[in-house]
Amino acid sequence: MAPVDDDVVPVPLLQQITTALDIMYTMDVIVRGELRPELLKASLEHLTRLGDWRKLGSRLKTSKQHGYELYIPQAFSTERPAFQWDERRVAGSAAKAGLLLERTRDVSYHPALRDMLDPYRSKKFPLTLKELLTSPKRADESILSVSVVAFEDATLVSITLPHIFTDAMGMSHIFSAWCTVLAGRPDDVPAFVGFKEDPLKDVEGKFPSDIPRAHRVRHENGLKVARLYSKYAVEIIRFKEDTRIIFIPVRKLDAIKAAADAELKSQGAEGWVSTADAVSAIFMKLACLHDSPKDTRLFSLGFAANARNRTPALTGPSSAGCVGCSVLQLNTVPTPSNEIQRASLAQLAIMHRSAVKQLDSHSEVAANISTLREAYQLKRMPLYCKIRGSGYFVTNWSAGAFNALDFSPALVDGASDGKVVFVGGSSGPPGSERRNWCIVFSKDGNGIPEEDRGVWAETAFSVHKWPKVEEYLASL
Repeated sequence: MAPVDDDVVPVPLLQQITTALDIMYTMDVIVRGELRPELLKASLEHLTRLGDWRKLGSRLKTSKQHGYELYIPQAFSTERPAFQWDERRVAGSAAKAGLLLERTRDVSYHPALRDMLDPYRSKKFPLTLKELLTSPKRADESILSVSVVAFEDATLVSITLPHIFTDAMGMSHIFSAWCTVLAGRPDDVPAFVGFKEDPLKDVEGKFPSDIPRAHRVRHENGLKVARLYSKYAVEIIRFKEDTRIIFIPVRKLDAIKAAADAELKSQGAEGWVSTADAVSAIFMKLACLHDSPKDTRLFSLGFAANARNRTPALTGPSSAGCVGCSVLQLNTVPTPSNEIQRASLAQLAIMHRSAVKQLDSHSEVAANISTLREAYQLKRMPLYCKIRGSGYFVTNWSAGAFNALDFSPALVDGASDGKVVFVGGSSGPPGSERRNWCIVFSKDGNGIPEEDRGVWAETAFSVHKWPKVEEYLASL
């Protein structure tokens, strides 16, 4: 039984994502140089004592009224620590252990993140939300778990939290606040946003009635959702999937952006495309790569976006202190598969940017939030494509700027750097299928020479489809 003086705070409905109700979300950063775990632990303990940042040490319980509630201790102790902690030192090199992946001039492939990091992930932490909620030994365990694995040349730092508590941008704010305390600047940590009140609680809206169906996120009953996903069942049953990390050099993406700029200029249109648009264009092409050239099924790319700095309730300095899950879902205009196949990557990047522009409208963002709340209240999955169509989903974490983190104050004597050289993570249930969706982990930052930088993404295809995928990516 939790102490009676715990603050009890409902988990906002927008955070109770139907597909994330059993997910423990892990974010991993690999830092160049050996770090001192004791300094990392002390600075994280300091962070959880800074005002409302103690919410990181919440205990999660189910609630008939609210679905889930957080029990937040007034103070932490040895008996009720702010987080679960695991540390170890590994003799030898992280490079030899396969944790420092090679950057190449062309697109290259690496083993799945779980194969790369599982030998070093802590076995002490819950793998699912169900385990955290139902295991007797975890009855009063903090939602926050942290692991540090120090090699002679690099350190793996991992944070795990329930996905219904945070998202990628929230994770980036936690890491940033932690590094700020580590640097000896606790007064610079932004005020925590949303300790008791949901900052988005008053944001409501509705999509205009003249917007065609499936041009915006929606939800349907279970039977219709089953019809949508049943089309993938045969392939899942018949063919084993192969999950890989893909490295795409930035210069390849810059070429797509330049072509898109030229395309817009030729049309006399203003605009631009981002690196994220270029990456999504590639995965739109890959999603339709194996379809027949005569396939006219309507295809949509679904993608996650974020409410931070998209609505007045979370705009400006306050957004830096918001760690709560604030995920929006958008999609490109449904387009025949054979048109996606014929389109250039520049054209697809422009198509993706057009969908992102929905976020420029506060009313669109409000309607997105309301639609998702309604879906989660009904325990339905949001849909981003036509029931009789096809789709692919991209989650892009690059905006989190994890590569800008500085862990140098925790370096052991004689070590140098302290910059992040790789970012990865897991936002799905253990063993879940990875076909038809992709996580874009990060875009390399200042820790990597500019000419070597690239974007890291992870996805899966059926084993027999990879040769054609490799052939296409080699043509970029």
